[in-house]
Amino acid sequence: MSSIMQPILQVKDLCVQFKTVNGIVTAVNHVSFDISQGETVALVGESGSGKSVTSLGIMRLTPPTPRVSLTGEVLFQGPRDEVAVDLLKLSEKEMRERRGRDIAMVFQEPMTSFNPLHTIGRQIAEGVRLHHKISKAAALDRAVELLDMVGISAPRERLNNYPHEMSGGMRQRAMIAMALANDPCLLIADEPTTALDVTIQAQITELLLELQQKNKMGLLFITHNLGVVAEIADRVMVMYCGQIVEQASVDELFEHPSMPYTQGLLKSVPRLQLDDDHQQKLPSIPGYVPSPFQLPQGCKFGPRCDYFKESICHKPQSLAEIRPSHWIRCERWEELEEGA
Repeated sequence: MSSIMQPILQVKDLCVQFKTVNGIVTAVNHVSFDISQGETVALVGESGSGKSVTSLGIMRLTPPTPRVSLTGEVLFQGPRDEVAVDLLKLSEKEMRERRGRDIAMVFQEPMTSFNPLHTIGRQIAEGVRLHHKISKAAALDRAVELLDMVGISAPRERLNNYPHEMSGGMRQRAMIAMALANDPCLLIADEPTTALDVTIQAQITELLLELQQKNKMGLLFITHNLGVVAEIADRVMVMYCGQIVEQASVDELFEHPSMPYTQGLLKSVPRLQLDDDHQQKLPSIPGYVPSPFQLPQGCKFGPRCDYFKESICHKPQSLAEIRPSHWIRCERWEELEEGA
C-alpha cells in the first residue's frame, strides 16, 4: 500500500446532470470524496452506476452546457499550486493546461482513445510538447523513455507503430505512458484492465501500482473487479445509481461490508471451492440497475435488496459514519449486523 500524504483532490457535492429529450438525468448525485498524494482510491460499482461520468466530470470532459450541468466543487491542489483551485470554475483554456500536466486519465479502451491515423510515438510526443517548449526530437526521446518505463520492448522501434499494430496489452501500456508523459500528480484510471485477459490484467495492475508508488501520485482507480481492488486500493468507494453508498478503507470494507449492495458485490466474486461441491451456484444480485428516468423513492437499491423494509427504506437514505472512516447509506445496517 502507498504512503498517504497531503490531499490533492477534494470533490464536494459533485452533480452531473444530462439534458435529454425525455427530461433531466442525474448521473452523479451529490458525490463527495478526497484523494491524498500517494493514495489509491478505488471507485467500484456495476455498469451504469455513474463511475465513469464521475471521472469525466472531474476532468471536465463531459459535453458543454446546456447539454450537461456540472455543479459542486472539484478542488485541486498540486505541487505547483499555492492554494486549491476549483476545476469547475476554470476556463476551457485553463483546464486544457491542467489536463495531461497535473491530472491525467487512462481510458478503458485505448483503441478508441488513440488516433488511428497517427503513430504511437507522434501522439505521445504531442502530449509532451503541448506542455513543454522542447524540440520534436527531444519529445520523441521522452516517448522512448516512457515506453521503456511501462515495459514495452524495443521502445524506439515502437514509436513508428500505429495503434492497430499493437496488442491490447501493449496499447494499454502505451496509453499509460502517454498519461504519465508530464509527471501528473493525479492519475484517473477508468477500468484500464476490463478488455484484457487475466494475465495482462495482473501485469497492468502491478504496473500502475509500481508507477503510483514511484511517482507518489494520487490514483483514482475505477473498476467493477473487487479482486483488483483488494490488491491495489487504500480506500474503497462503492457507487450505485450515481451515489456513494459505502466508503471505507480496503481492509475495513472487505472485513465488515455493511451495505447490502456491497455484500452482494462481494458474494458475487468467484472463489476456489475447497470442498467437493463443484455444482454450487455463484450468488448474484437480482434485477438490474434501474433506469435513471425511473429511480425508486427512498433507497435506490431497495427494489433489489433482500432486506428492504417499506416503513424504513422508503425515505431518502443519507450517508452516515457508522465506524471511524466507514460511511454507509443504509438505515437498517445495525439490525442487519446484529442478525448476521
